[in-house]
Amino acid sequence: MNFLFFMYYPAMIPFEQIDDRLSAIGKDRPWLAKNTGRSENSIRVALATNASQKNRSKLLQRALTEAIESEEASQKKVPKDDPQNKIAVEFSDEDMDLIIEVSNTLGTPYREYINRSTVARARQDAKLLSDDQELGKAAS
Repeated sequence: MNFLFFMYYPAMIPFEQIDDRLSAIGKDRPWLAKNTGRSENSIRVALATNASQKNRSKLLQRALTEAIESEEASQKKVPKDDPQNKIAVEFSDEDMDLIIEVSNTLGTPYREYINRSTVARARQDAKLLSDDQELGKAAS
């Protein structure tokens, strides 16, 4: 039996990248606080470089991510629920068992594990491609 499911489970923006993403859309922390219903102080504390994990909850990270990505989408005029943002993935029984086993061991829902693994691999590949292009330019 093969597993087939549709997922739309965007990765959350790492806390370390929040300020850069805000800057890229022309927004600031007070805007983020207003659009997430959080206090400016809670945003400042969570985004501090020495912030404790206690101040960086997944719930807060999800709220910050959603506010930023919603603004990015509205600036691009691409709806967040655009069908291009959804993908069907098919795994063999063996692959799905492995994915579930690893995600359970990590304490992560398997959909989140699949999403993060895919994005991490894409970033690795993008870096390799970028490095290859830089090498090609240097050799020219």
